[in-house]
Amino acid sequence: RITYDNFFSLKNNIFNLTPEELTKIFNEEKEPEILDEMTLEFLVKRFWAVAFVVATELVGARIIELEQLEAATQKELGWHKGPFALMNQVGIQEAMRLVIHQVEVSHRKEINFPVPPLLINQTQVNAPWLITSK
Repeated sequence: RITYDNFFSLKNNIFNLTPEELTKIFNEEKEPEILDEMTLEFLVKRFWAVAFVVATELVGARIIELEQLEAATQKELGWHKGPFALMNQVGIQEAMRLVIHQVEVSHRKEINFPVPPLLINQTQVNAPWLITSK
């Protein structure tokens, strides 16, 4: 069983905030910043790495079928492509490279970020995910 330990934990200082301080933080309206292309690419790769891990963990644990997850991310979350289609788009080796980079970043911060066996196996096979329509 994979343990994520502190990966999804909030920083301790958020627990020290008063309800008023939390309300102020979350209700504060700011002008959105325009991100430069390099920053945007950095963020996309980070989010993809996390999405790839979560998706393969959910399917590997048989919580949801691959096709159901693809459909749910598109229909319910508004993604143009699901996580497995995205991995196929970038290639399974590149998808794993993004995940490994996130693992290394997390470990430097003493955060546990394990790679699901399903993703490891697919990378070793070096084949795209088989996505069938239902």
